[in-house]
Amino acid sequence: MPCPRRARRRPSLPLRLVPLLTLAACFSGVTQRQARADADEWQVAGRTGITSVVVDGRSPLGVGLGTEVQYGINDTFAARLSLSGGLHRVSAQTKPTLPGGNIWSYAAFAGFGYTMDVLRLLPTFQAGIGVLGVRGAVENDHTAIGMQLGLGADYLLTPRFSLGLTAQYVFAPFDLLSHVLTGDQVPQAFDFGVRATWTLR
Repeated sequence: MPCPRRARRRPSLPLRLVPLLTLAACFSGVTQRQARADADEWQVAGRTGITSVVVDGRSPLGVGLGTEVQYGINDTFAARLSLSGGLHRVSAQTKPTLPGGNIWSYAAFAGFGYTMDVLRLLPTFQAGIGVLGVRGAVENDHTAIGMQLGLGADYLLTPRFSLGLTAQYVFAPFDLLSHVLTGDQVPQAFDFGVRATWTLR
């Protein structure tokens, strides 16, 4: 008489999850190790969003585009170059007399970036010095030495690609005294947008 076959025990739910948990832990470890921009790595970013410019007593909103290039000095600090431009539509004014049309704002800055690593969320701080300017429907075209301050947060989708939000403020500090004496506003701009960043090997 044949021996009865023992019923095969199905693995419990925790045991069946072990391979998946192990794979997730490995991937998480890789992600955390590569989340920051390491030394000698290049990062390229593109951004777009809403921008405003303050000039001639007006502060019209517009659409802005920008790009950034960073070179990792170490795991935290990076040297960076930032370029941006904006298009702002304004109507003509009579008191005071101001032209209508398009105002073009632009800025170019060199400086540094600081990145923290909080798992897959990467808070960033940026600062730089360079030039900012406005052209078009303004009383006078203007270009000035400017400073840039920026804050952002990126979410790491892969070890080499992230999406995030960024806010940047640029102003002309050396024009401050002359504009205070004349009663004008200091040329400045602010933008808020989304950013996509690629880390190059």
